[in-house]
Amino acid sequence: MTKFSLDFIGIGPQKTGSTWLHEVLCQHPLILLPQGTKETMFFDRYYDKGLNWYGDYFSKANNKEQKLGEIGPSYYDCEKSIDRIHSLNPKCKIIITIRNPITKAISLHHHHLNKGRVSSVFSEAVIKMPKIITSGHYAQYIPQWMSKFGEEQVKLIFLDDIKANPKQVWLEVCEFLEIDAIDLPDVAHKKINEKKISKYPWLAKIGVEVAIKMREYKMHNLVEKLKKIGLNSIYSGGESRIIPLTDKEYQDLATLYYDDIKFLEQVTSRDLSSWQKQK
Repeated sequence: MTKFSLDFIGIGPQKTGSTWLHEVLCQHPLILLPQGTKETMFFDRYYDKGLNWYGDYFSKANNKEQKLGEIGPSYYDCEKSIDRIHSLNPKCKIIITIRNPITKAISLHHHHLNKGRVSSVFSEAVIKMPKIITSGHYAQYIPQWMSKFGEEQVKLIFLDDIKANPKQVWLEVCEFLEIDAIDLPDVAHKKINEKKISKYPWLAKIGVEVAIKMREYKMHNLVEKLKKIGLNSIYSGGESRIIPLTDKEYQDLATLYYDDIKFLEQVTSRDLSSWQKQK
C-alpha cells in the first residue's frame, strides 16, 4: 500500500471509554478500523515497521466515502505519536475520551493489577507504573493535541455522558466524523470491560507478554481464539486482592488533579466540582 492516510483517531487515555467507542464505531458501514485488533500501537511501539505494515490493517478499504481510523489509547501521552500522526495527516480528527482522573487512576491501577504488573497497594503500584497517575494530567497532554491539530479538530467525550446518554454521544461522534448517524448499535448498551482481577498474577503476566508478542506478528485472530477457549478465566477470581483507597489517598489524588479538573471545566464550560468528592 503506497498511499495511506487516517481520517480520525481516538486516543483515550486508558479506562476512559475507548473500548465503547471502538465497539460502536465498528458497527458503522462507513467506518473502517484496523482489522483483527483494537490497537495496533503503530505510532508509539511499531512505527519503525513502516507505513505499509500499518496500512495492511486497512486492506479492506474499498469505498472512497469510508472513514479510516483507529482507537489507540497508548498514543495519548506519547509526544512522538502526536508528530507522527500529524505528519501522516494534519487534518486528522482527534477524539479524546475522558473521565474523572481520580476514578481513572483507581481503575487503571486495577487494570494493571489484573495483568499481573503491579502491587495491590496503590502507592507501590504508581511507583512501578507512573502512568497510573500521569495519564490523568489532562492539562498537560490535551493542549498538545489541540495545539498540533487545532481545537476544531479535537473532540472531547466524557465517560459520564457515555453512561448517561449514549445515544446523544453517538450522534455527536457521527457529526464530528461527518458521517450519517445510524441507529445506536446494541453493543452500546452492554457493559464493556467489566472489572476483573486475576487470581494468579504471575500467570496473567505471562499471558499478557505472550499476547503482546503474538500481536507484533499480527496473530490477533489466534489471540482472540485463545481468549474464547478459556484464557479469560486467568483474569478473574482475585477480586479480594483489591485494597480500597484510604480517605487520605483519595484526597491526595483530588489535590493532585485539581488543575486538571479546572482545565477541563475551562475548555468544556462544565461544572466538574463533584469529581473531587469521594464517592
